[in-house]
Amino acid sequence: MPGTRAALAMVENIDHNVGRLLAALDEMDIADNTIVIYFSDNGPNGWRWNGDFKGVKGHTDEGGIRSPLFVRWPGKIASGTLIDAPTGAIDLLPTLADLSGIQLKSPLPLDGSSFAQTLLTAAPPPEDRHLFAHWRDQVSVRGDRWMLDQHGELFDLENDPQQRQSVTKAHPQVTSDLRQRVAEWRADMAATGAIQDPAITLGHPDARYTPLPARDAKLHGTLERSNKYPNDSYVRHWTSTEDRLTWQVDVPADGRFTVSLYYTCSPENVGSTIQLDCGDASIRTTITEAWDPPELGAAHDRIPRQESYVKDFASLRLGEIFLSAGEATLSLHCPEIVGTTALEFRLLQFERLP
Repeated sequence: MPGTRAALAMVENIDHNVGRLLAALDEMDIADNTIVIYFSDNGPNGWRWNGDFKGVKGHTDEGGIRSPLFVRWPGKIASGTLIDAPTGAIDLLPTLADLSGIQLKSPLPLDGSSFAQTLLTAAPPPEDRHLFAHWRDQVSVRGDRWMLDQHGELFDLENDPQQRQSVTKAHPQVTSDLRQRVAEWRADMAATGAIQDPAITLGHPDARYTPLPARDAKLHGTLERSNKYPNDSYVRHWTSTEDRLTWQVDVPADGRFTVSLYYTCSPENVGSTIQLDCGDASIRTTITEAWDPPELGAAHDRIPRQESYVKDFASLRLGEIFLSAGEATLSLHCPEIVGTTALEFRLLQFERLP
């Protein structure tokens, strides 16, 4: 089947390139002093085989959140070491800090736990803890044995890892306790703003470049995305001078930046003006060159993909802008539009100047 062949081709590609990476560590003679981590972020993107667990990507059931995680550190972590206690991405920071001998200085308590000693000495992992999974308004929580799903139903993962049978009525006290934990978690996240969209860090002094892609922008007016899924999407249908894109950003330090814009524009629409505003600062330029390539990949896909197809976008220098430290709203709009649509937009690239 075409889908199966494509999936196996991707696996082969990953295997090949992970092999290249590990071989390079050997060639540089740093393999024994390098921790390699291989992991994924969620369950499958669609109803494919996933060990018969309930749910897929976008669900907070086991099938939507379980993923592989491998750690390699030759001479330090014994081959075949297995941790069967629940772990999550939140555990990576404290674990890696411990393994590296780095003392963390966090202004807030860490949600994760360190599994360093379990990896190094097979010491018992942290005792029964609770991992929360959150997607949109769905929240689930699980420990070593019990899992409360997003509907408040209890499952016994020790005896029913695929979540086939709710045991809510059989274990009312466990159910009540986990529901209370979810309520407390929601209240804690709401109080700290952790489940709100955070401002995007722009122009950290240690980073020369900061991209602001279309996927992170808020659309206003008649603008539309190239796909309902954000991955690789771009913005099109820029037909009105009232249309605009905005980003909420947090600038760590004052600075001057060169800003470039990645776009496409057909010949008959060349001439529109683009303006970027941030507080009292503003820069603008005019599109003077057409660039209208076709979407890439569509002609080669055996099965049309769900995510957006991409294009080869051209770069256009907007100019230099000074940004003051602190949170601000960036706004991109077109005060003058020539033709039927101003441009298709992919991203802004900020370069911090010395």
